[in-house]
Amino acid sequence: MLVLRLNKAGMPQEWIHVEQAAKLYCQDKVLFELGTGSVTLKGGWDHHGNQSALTLSSIIACEGKVADLSGKVALTNRYLFR
Repeated sequence: MLVLRLNKAGMPQEWIHVEQAAKLYCQDKVLFELGTGSVTLKGGWDHHGNQSALTLSSIIACEGKVADLSGKVALTNRYLFR
């Protein structure tokens, strides 16, 4: 399963693997979740016999810089005369 990563403005950024999404969850970088699909990752056992579990959503929005990925380049002298 792949997870769609959004920026904090809700614009799609990239498809990431479940392991990368789990890392973002553990680093508290996920701002909100969307979608109905989810996957649960099982972890280790503690000394009381409880197994850790992490539920990941299919669409997550993460912290970070909001970048416009539309392909438009700002019109500056540098690019104009290139």
